[in-house]
Amino acid sequence: MTAESATTVKHGAALPEAALELHSVSGGYGGTAVLHDVSFTVPRGQIVALLGPNGAGKTTLLRTASGLLRPAAGTIAVNGADLTTASPARRAKAGLCLIPEGRGIWRSLTVRENLRLQVPKWATADRIDEVIETFPILRHRLHQVAGTMSGGEQQMLALSRAFLSQANIVLLDEVSMGLAPRIVDEIFQVLQKLAATGAALLLVEQYVTRALAMADRVVMLHRGAVAFDGLPSELDEDAIVRGYLGVGAAPGEDV
Repeated sequence: MTAESATTVKHGAALPEAALELHSVSGGYGGTAVLHDVSFTVPRGQIVALLGPNGAGKTTLLRTASGLLRPAAGTIAVNGADLTTASPARRAKAGLCLIPEGRGIWRSLTVRENLRLQVPKWATADRIDEVIETFPILRHRLHQVAGTMSGGEQQMLALSRAFLSQANIVLLDEVSMGLAPRIVDEIFQVLQKLAATGAALLLVEQYVTRALAMADRVVMLHRGAVAFDGLPSELDEDAIVRGYLGVGAAPGEDV
């Protein structure tokens, strides 16, 4: 990917109302800059695939959007409110949920205990029954220690947080990693159903073809900057190949 293409942003049709908005966001870890002037939106009811090679800044961006990292510059709006300096808890209460890479569950607790802990104080309804209906296998695992379940079952438990917290913005970091294709299919179906309820999804995914097939829009990062923002149909195969095979991770950049 050339320097020129790395700074070119393509635009598709007009977007519906934005749930998550990033404007000129820069930041990273300590004195190491990873993100550079990043701007894009995640519309309500849509899935936005966040793509890019290892080191592009994808995980850093999710951590920054969720409040785990403070941006050095720029603004972040959640459901129309400027929450640039807000804590992760404040953003979660505003409707944002991060499903991190590596499951993010309490492995030593039972599935039932995990589900109870995932219900925040501000939740207006107990949606555990909805979670069990969405992931029927969990009904048979309620008394099982979460860490003894299969990877796919653990990921289903992790995804339950999006339902129990009543989130309408869900950030997902490599939810298919290490899972069997059949389980990946089930999880992707759930994500599409979640978007159909009006939730906004920002998806970092290793299976590029699968991500493009389900995404409404695509944002591609190149060395921490937006190289592409548009419809999947506008992203040609050559651009994908250049983005994933022709760009190496710079020292200090995240995976």
